[in-house]
Amino acid sequence: MKKMSLNVKLMTGGILIVLIPLLVVGIFSAWKSSEALSDIAENQAEIVAKNVSGLIGMALAEEMKLIAGLAADPAIVEASSGKTDGATQRLTTMMKRIGNDYEGIFVSDASGVGRADGIGGGYVGLNVSDRDYFTTAKAGKVNVGTVIKSKKSGAPVAVVAAPILGSNGEFRGMVATVLKIDFLIEKIVAVKVGKTGYPFVVDKKGLVVAHPKKEFILELELNKQAGMESIMKRMLAHESGSERYVFQGVPKIAGFAPVELTGWAVGFTQNQDEFLAPAHMIRNFILIIAVAFLALTVVGVLFFARGISRPITRS
Repeated sequence: MKKMSLNVKLMTGGILIVLIPLLVVGIFSAWKSSEALSDIAENQAEIVAKNVSGLIGMALAEEMKLIAGLAADPAIVEASSGKTDGATQRLTTMMKRIGNDYEGIFVSDASGVGRADGIGGGYVGLNVSDRDYFTTAKAGKVNVGTVIKSKKSGAPVAVVAAPILGSNGEFRGMVATVLKIDFLIEKIVAVKVGKTGYPFVVDKKGLVVAHPKKEFILELELNKQAGMESIMKRMLAHESGSERYVFQGVPKIAGFAPVELTGWAVGFTQNQDEFLAPAHMIRNFILIIAVAFLALTVVGVLFFARGISRPITRS
């Protein structure tokens, strides 16, 4: 009994001497690696979101520059007052040249009624005075309107509008392009990291305007999704940063940044399981090493304990 008791004590002590440091080092290493990888993932996601935001900003800035220049064209200015022949010809020529990315281009008068366009009269007589882009143009600002689903094609479009001003700076009307944003969406969703990392864009109300899943576009309001309340509050407040959240039951992490020209917000998200996979590998490796050392320790301590206990027992 004494022999067994001494053996057990020696084995237990030896195992604990090896096991406790291994557990402490293993847990600490796994925790620190997980923390470091999380920080890296958050920083990377925010950087990608800012880059995508910059891409969108540059593309839309070019569209705004184009329409602002067109607003100063004499033929366009005349069209806002009803003299449409020159403008119709000019806009029709433009549509033939740049039509792939546009559904239309038109001029309205000061009351918001269409006077000329480049698509055969489709916008002539149409009243857009209640549209946000017209209201903003009337206030003297070049702007990008709310993304909507085109009644013509069903595709997402955004109107880019500029005010037409008279010689004294008075508002005489508006010129606008109906921009297909499919080309912009394709550029956005082409940005990927790993297997689950992708960007998405929401408008100022939280409605999805760009996403790899087309069925979400102009249908899904992320600000109403359970698990996304905190991150969407920050995104819609035009903040930049990163945050963890849950989307449809999947834990994720996202970086985000605003698109100042439009009030949109860009997010870049990745599943937590993917970016923490290296940390899990480290944890599993440490666990395997710990088990191997434990087995060696048990064998070594067993022989050591027997070597000590036998002489004591005999004496």
